Amino acid sequence: MFFAAAAACVASCDRVMDLTPPEKGPVDYDMVEFSLYESGTYDYYLDNPSYDYSILIGKSHAEKAATARFDVRDVSDFGEDYVALPDANWELSSASVEFKESDTVHEVDLSFTDLTSLDPGKKYVLGLELSSDEISVAEDRKTLTFYIYQEQGGDGNPIIITTPDGLAGIGSRLKAGQTTYFRLGADIDMSGVDWTPVNTTQQTQIDFDGCGYTVSNLSMTAAVNGDLGFFSFLRGRFANVNFENVTLKGDNVKAGVVAGRAGEAACPAVIENIKVSGAKITIGETTEYHTGGICSILEGNDSRVSRCSVTGAEIDAYWSAAGICGYVAVGAKVSECHFSGNILTGSRAGGIVGLMKFGTVENCYSSGRLDSGETRFIQGNPGPNGGIVAYTIPPGAADRPALISRCYSECYQTTRNQCGGILGYVEPAAQLTRIEHCIAWNECVKSTQAPRSGRVCGFFKQAIGIDCWADPDMKIEITGNPPITEDEDIVSPATKDRYNGKTATGTLVETARDVADFDPAIWDFSGERPVLKWEIE
Repeated sequence: MFFAAAAACVASCDRVMDLTPPEKGPVDYDMVEFSLYESGTYDYYLDNPSYDYSILIGKSHAEKAATARFDVRDVSDFGEDYVALPDANWELSSASVEFKESDTVHEVDLSFTDLTSLDPGKKYVLGLELSSDEISVAEDRKTLTFYIYQEQGGDGNPIIITTPDGLAGIGSRLKAGQTTYFRLGADIDMSGVDWTPVNTTQQTQIDFDGCGYTVSNLSMTAAVNGDLGFFSFLRGRFANVNFENVTLKGDNVKAGVVAGRAGEAACPAVIENIKVSGAKITIGETTEYHTGGICSILEGNDSRVSRCSVTGAEIDAYWSAAGICGYVAVGAKVSECHFSGNILTGSRAGGIVGLMKFGTVENCYSSGRLDSGETRFIQGNPGPNGGIVAYTIPPGAADRPALISRCYSECYQTTRNQCGGILGYVEPAAQLTRIEHCIAWNECVKSTQAPRSGRVCGFFKQAIGIDCWADPDMKIEITGNPPITEDEDIVSPATKDRYNGKTATGTLVETARDVADFDPAIWDFSGERPVLKWEIE
């Protein structure tokens, strides 16, 4: 109706209205610009082999044909922490994009590939900047930055722990299918915290480095799966931590300051450079569970405890205990460790290891007092006592014997059962247990019930002793046996009930350095007694 009326008006007025659109005016091309729909920074991780990212480029007006391109920013723009992502690991579907006059948006695909082949210890960066020679680019929406590194908890980006809550939460941050890395960044006082042991699995292993910091006043009473310690079961590596004033208390548990259990045949544990001072460990009635200053059980061919010390310790265990490891088996090794303190048990006590089944103890020493079965007695299971190892048992194959090498003990020892300055008892079937280059420098070796005890080793049949020595002033109290002074140097499987070694003619340091063949690369002989070089470095 409206258009009809308008036409009539035009006719009646005898003039024609110009309905032609006005000519298109000049375009201000300064108003046209490119921009990224999304800009900023993005974090990707080397744990994943590939990522895909879609980049949307917009042109503000459907005017003017122009080309947009991506330039790679210089790596120096991002600081010294980052290196450029190699060209082989990323690709754009198009480095430049042609926009027709009518185009307002284009999509470019960015792909990252083979990232897991990169060095996890490095941090990579890819910086892209949108540019054009024909039109301007929005300053606030022209860059994309991709940081690519090991996710926190990876080898190159460990989780840093500086607080009690952070330490207590490490178990919840273990990642399935990989080793999770932690580092201490400060000394931590755990007063008032009842520690819940961290449990690792074959799928959630750990690498924990204390970087020389100290964890103090750690208290543990609640076991996980019957295992009590900083870890219930350690699979992985634990290193460079100092523990001060640790308290462990429990019943019927496998206990150690570092771990209840450490390592297995399929998944080793490495414990190194751990210093424990002032530990108080009290373990009540148990069903043949072991207690250790460092760990209860150490197992696995590649598992080891090295360069560790437990000093000023008070260990009170119903059944069996040792200064470093309660039980060592399946080829595990304890080396360059020392213990000082008092151990009271109802069965067996070892200055370094309690029970050993196919394992190695080398370059270790002990001092203090070992009391097994005399003050506290378990009927029918008195257990032996040894300044380094209490007891060795058959490994299941005669070609895999226990080895004790280049160790010495100054422990004062009392027991009801077999006793030896270095080794208490070799089970007869544990053939070829070997003691070599060891020194029994014990103040006292005393057995009230077992005449088959000796200066170096107690019951010793089918074992081998080579070049072992004993303090000439050792106090020997063995019921049923007169004081033992004869020298022995057994080089073939023994047929005797005990092994006394040879009587030293010099001091402890002289004996270790000059006749027992202690390695000067490992031991320091400058003091009153030999110490491990790592202690004074």
